[in-house]
Amino acid sequence: MYFFNMKITELKMIIGGLIILALSISIALGIDTILIHRKTENIHGAVSSSSPLCSSHGRSILKDGGSAVDAAISVALCIGVVNAHSSGIGGLISGDRSLVGEPLLLSEIRQETLRPKAFNTKISIQEIRYTPQLGNIYSSNISNTCCVRKEGEKVKLTELATTLSIIASEGIKPFYEGEIADNIISAVYQSF
Repeated sequence: MYFFNMKITELKMIIGGLIILALSISIALGIDTILIHRKTENIHGAVSSSSPLCSSHGRSILKDGGSAVDAAISVALCIGVVNAHSSGIGGLISGDRSLVGEPLLLSEIRQETLRPKAFNTKISIQEIRYTPQLGNIYSSNISNTCCVRKEGEKVKLTELATTLSIIASEGIKPFYEGEIADNIISAVYQSF
């Protein structure tokens, strides 16, 4: 309850201190990156995830000269498709030449994952047994005959496919401003 009883000036001082701390850390990291400019080299790499298919995508990114961050983004996007309950889109990381590889555009990260056929994922009874919340996630995929999909039947994630295609073609701005951002905000408000 102390937090709610604080005076506005105390709150401003705390927020100001946190901003100064964040700026100091950012400047220190920037100086380290720009002045020291360490050269790194990718000799060996491994990628691990809950999906062998997604791990394979991440490994391919590393082999193609991408950075570990590029591989992580590829794996996260892939998991968002094959295990929608485990991952979603969001966040931004960008680096410079001191990273292993170069940051890739979403449009360059495993182009085949952005094709509509890649957004058909099979329902696994084992996953639903261990994650009952999947019922809510997949409830929008009940067919017109009001029957729940069968195990192994494909589910089309058309909204995710559309969102990733927009980001790949137009960049990240539509994710933070515009229709995609408005849809995310609306979904969050509707969940309360």
